[in-house]
Amino acid sequence: GTPKKHGTQWERPPSNHSVFEEPQRSMGLNGKVLLQITLSSWSNPQWGGGRSYEENLKICYQKCTANAQCTGIQIAPTYWDHQECFLMDGNELYERNSWKAAKKSKLPTEEPTTSEVPT
Repeated sequence: GTPKKHGTQWERPPSNHSVFEEPQRSMGLNGKVLLQITLSSWSNPQWGGGRSYEENLKICYQKCTANAQCTGIQIAPTYWDHQECFLMDGNELYERNSWKAAKKSKLPTEEPTTSEVPT
């Protein structure tokens, strides 16, 4: 059969990661790299930990969601041999050909408090 192209499923964050804004194509995210995760590899599938691109992308979102310093993620072009996802600490999106970036959206400032329910 024909080799399955990897990296084609990036359309929107997994539904349980609603803290992210819609991913932007041909954009990068300026700032400091906090962590780098290999999503998939043409030459060596073990680089992705034996997981699929989609599974590793979820891990990338999860790690950024759990990390207070992480303001968003950026994803290297699909033509890279080892396609990487970068957890970023930065706010500025900029034009970067073939890259993709998704910023965490602002969390609501007013959170409902359940502790102050009158008895």
